[in-house]
Amino acid sequence: MVKNNMLYTPNLPKGFHTFEFDVDEWIMMEEENRKQIKRIEERAIQAESMLYRFLYEPVADGKGVYQIIRLNKKTCRLRYCSTDGYQSYVVRQWGEEATVSMDYVLQSIRAQNLYLR
Repeated sequence: MVKNNMLYTPNLPKGFHTFEFDVDEWIMMEEENRKQIKRIEERAIQAESMLYRFLYEPVADGKGVYQIIRLNKKTCRLRYCSTDGYQSYVVRQWGEEATVSMDYVLQSIRAQNLYLR
């Protein structure tokens, strides 16, 4: 199976899951993960595609980052994306993966584009 380079996967330091990792390396990787999300987003925009775009959903005092991984006529399948390896900003009603209406996703993407200008 060929890995799709538009599908986001976070890079984490060795020992992350056992809490035996270099914090400085983790911080550097977190920044690289943010840059990877930005590159994927820019490539999807250039391709004029909603597939692999990112949705930033407000959660508590932050935001949950979700990637569009499948498009249907009336819905989109979203997958949670962690930049730091933790899942502190998962949208409670969506969880790690969710199917969300296309109307909602389009409205959110439009709002994000206006905000980023």
